[in-house]
Amino acid sequence: MAAVADKRMGVDEIFSYADDLLPLVDGSKYGEAVAQADAAARMLQSLCVSDFNDLELQIKELLINTMALNTEVRDEIDKLEHQNVSIEESMAAIKKKEKDMRKTE
Repeated sequence: MAAVADKRMGVDEIFSYADDLLPLVDGSKYGEAVAQADAAARMLQSLCVSDFNDLELQIKELLINTMALNTEVRDEIDKLEHQNVSIEESMAAIKKKEKDMRKTE
């Protein structure tokens, strides 16, 4: 995150320098080109921020869905383990009854 913040500060500094330079070159033949480049750079930055925000939202939604699925899987495993214990207990009870019946014969 620190690297992103450093890059973000760098981009903001570049735009600040561009704002400072625009009045100086405004009267020159390059003034219009610099103004267009500055506008294009700002538009690109805006699009990048928008894309970043969209991707961040999608990632958050995927994480929420993944956590919900993990909970469902965990609940299903717990349920199956409980059923397994019940089956094992039933089998043990049946074996005990069979053994008791053989003793009484």
